[in-house]
Amino acid sequence: NETRGLLKERSLIVNKIKEELKKKMKVTKKPRFVGAKDEGDLDSRNLWKIPARRGSDVFEQNNPKFINNVVASILIDISGSLNNDNTKEGKEIKFIAGALSEALQNCFVNHEVLGYHAPYSDELAEMKTDASYNRRNHYLETVVFKNFKQKDNAGIDNLELQSSDNSDGESLRIATKRLLQQRAKNRVLFMITDAKPFLTGSNVLKLDKDLYEALQEAKRKKIKVIGIGFNSDKTGIFGKNFLHIKNNSYEELIKDIKNLDFFNI
Repeated sequence: NETRGLLKERSLIVNKIKEELKKKMKVTKKPRFVGAKDEGDLDSRNLWKIPARRGSDVFEQNNPKFINNVVASILIDISGSLNNDNTKEGKEIKFIAGALSEALQNCFVNHEVLGYHAPYSDELAEMKTDASYNRRNHYLETVVFKNFKQKDNAGIDNLELQSSDNSDGESLRIATKRLLQQRAKNRVLFMITDAKPFLTGSNVLKLDKDLYEALQEAKRKKIKVIGIGFNSDKTGIFGKNFLHIKNNSYEELIKDIKNLDFFNI
């Protein structure tokens, strides 16, 4: 598939992202002991058999299971606002989403990949909803490219940028709610966006305020939201929690990952 081809073609970059994320994510080993083996570590449960001469199965084997008490989401603006020369019509978005997903798998982090946009609706527009409601001409659409139960990220291949608008704050709340439904000690949300919510006929300042409020709500719920953007500096809204991709080079992003504290909300 296309995503797999991109990851293979740029395996050096993918490996660097994996390496840096592995340093940040708290991967641990959970011992899984199997007793009554002829070789391995001494099994205290069977030591009584030595003086009793009751057999030689006094060993146990330790088959560790790698675990991570972190759950994550990759949330992608697919409205088309990122569809420009810098992202080569979605190719780079597929790559960074696939690379992050593969890196999270490498860290044993259960995660999902979501796309969001807000298509215009003639039916909603004709309803003439009260002007105080900011999204009165659009409906929200959330696309699941990979759910928490899926082991592979092949669904990212279906990612296509649309010609529509976006309501970042509302979509962030949806991803936040889905994350909170997963049992975990720590929650991380990667948001691939230009941080410019836009709805035809709506107040842009209200949309900006809504996104900021959604970020603060996620923070209060102990979710670390990390922005990812192309050739833009959105540290104003994401603060230090922003990963830069400049001129389709990922060196800046890798450096940002090194400097990021994933668990300091």
